[in-house]
Amino acid sequence: ILDSYSHGEVRRISPEAPIPVLKINSNKYEVLGGCGNVARNICAAGSQCHLITVSGDDDEALVLKKLLNESKKLSFNLIVDKDRCTTKKTRFVSENQQILRVDRENNSPINSKLESRIFKLFKNRINDFDVVVISDYSKGILTDSLLRLIIEMSNQKKKKVIVDPKKFDFLPYKDATIITPNYNELLEASNFNKNKNKDDESKIVMKLSRKLIKKFNFEAIVTTRSSDGISIVDKKNRDLH
Repeated sequence: ILDSYSHGEVRRISPEAPIPVLKINSNKYEVLGGCGNVARNICAAGSQCHLITVSGDDDEALVLKKLLNESKKLSFNLIVDKDRCTTKKTRFVSENQQILRVDRENNSPINSKLESRIFKLFKNRINDFDVVVISDYSKGILTDSLLRLIIEMSNQKKKKVIVDPKKFDFLPYKDATIITPNYNELLEASNFNKNKNKDDESKIVMKLSRKLIKKFNFEAIVTTRSSDGISIVDKKNRDLH
């Protein structure tokens, strides 16, 4: 994902509609978003990272390639799909307040030919790394069948698999080492109605995490809980909040 930011000032409301008029200044920039941001953070923490992802055949893909080349610790395969556009999120900001975001994307699933190409690249590089990070942004790249292939091979090679999920059903992530949903994603994956339960949030997280760990054979679930922090529950029933 290419994240684009355009900054400006709002000094009046449009006479055409009750909306602010943003006067753009020269403070416009673009950064790696989505799995690109994950890869950048891994490199910033001092590790080597190899990124495999898909872009469109457009100007945004050229910008992505330039940004990906900036980190010496990051190598990548940026696969071009001429039938897609590169996902771009353009944010318009006034005084550090985001007033509008415009998304350009294609969420349709990739075809089997692209799936095979991605898996072949993955297969060729997996022995060089200790951990596989599956960063799912629900943009059509990580199909259920591709996820199964990646997780199965990672387990065969005894690599740890960390998943940041976006699917409501965690079945495609089965047998991953660690999964990192946010609180709402944990509820959705468990088909749980919090309004019908009087337990506090920490108890709910522990209860649901244990069920999902057993159901999908995860080693641990790390649930992000906004201002309430993070909850970790593992296979041995240990928990940390």
